[in-house]
Amino acid sequence: MWLFFTFLFAFFLAIVNYIDEYLTANNAVLSSADIHTKAGGLIIVSTLFTVFGALVAWFFADKVFIASFPLLLALLSGVPMVALWAGYFYLLNIYPVYQVIPLFQMSSIWLLIIELLAGGSITLVALTGVLILIVGAYLLDAGTLKWQVPTTLLLLMIPVSLCWTITLFLIKLASNAGAGTVAITFWQFVGIATVGVTLFIAVRKYRRGFLFRVRHQGKNFLGFSLLNEGSGQAGYYSGNVAVSLAPLATYFSALGGLQSILLLVIFYFFPQKPLTINALQVVAIFMIAVGIFFLEGWKYV
Repeated sequence: MWLFFTFLFAFFLAIVNYIDEYLTANNAVLSSADIHTKAGGLIIVSTLFTVFGALVAWFFADKVFIASFPLLLALLSGVPMVALWAGYFYLLNIYPVYQVIPLFQMSSIWLLIIELLAGGSITLVALTGVLILIVGAYLLDAGTLKWQVPTTLLLLMIPVSLCWTITLFLIKLASNAGAGTVAITFWQFVGIATVGVTLFIAVRKYRRGFLFRVRHQGKNFLGFSLLNEGSGQAGYYSGNVAVSLAPLATYFSALGGLQSILLLVIFYFFPQKPLTINALQVVAIFMIAVGIFFLEGWKYV
């Protein structure tokens, strides 16, 4: 069942990534503005719109008031999530989204290390699946056997992917403490929105970037942002369910390569810029499928 929710997560987040690329490229902020102002508008709107997700979670949850420990973990998970979004939006101002997203696979390595240190275990077959997925995601992105990921991007993705790792690990801990997924999602959204309000008040350039886009791109910016956040929150809820059901959060993270595949498919049919895929990338897609089989499918053969 966790595999099904992981597919949902990858689908919704691929839509989010596609819209993020559009919103980044079609930024009305003055060209003279620095990168903080340009990224700030998307950071603020993404964090503030989680209020709508929190309201939906409140409506559907059997109960949102849970024990203090998992509640605290869920709230705290919002902090690295906002840091993740901030790093992501900064990178989109420099690199195309389909080059950034596959490198989130680095989170699988971080998670594996953390969970093994915390006493978890992993089978050799599953570990092989994780490694195949990581290599497949890289080849899908690079399109060549030569090392072509820019060093700067790779270095920047180390802390960004660690933020995603910490988020997933906190969600897994909250789930293991007995909290329901909807309640965890509610408090995570509350944590994210709280950080968003704080950033809006405290960071002038973020506030300026957000208000500029609202004034000059009102319907376009807010409309696509609302669609984006709806897809994103559906994706993050699906991800939280998948993490809570998966034997290890590493398994869920390793399947992030699916997101890269779906994103490339969307760009192929609805291109924002020229996009090509070569034979090696087709092989990479099959590698990711094999990795998925090693993680879960082999149990049912």
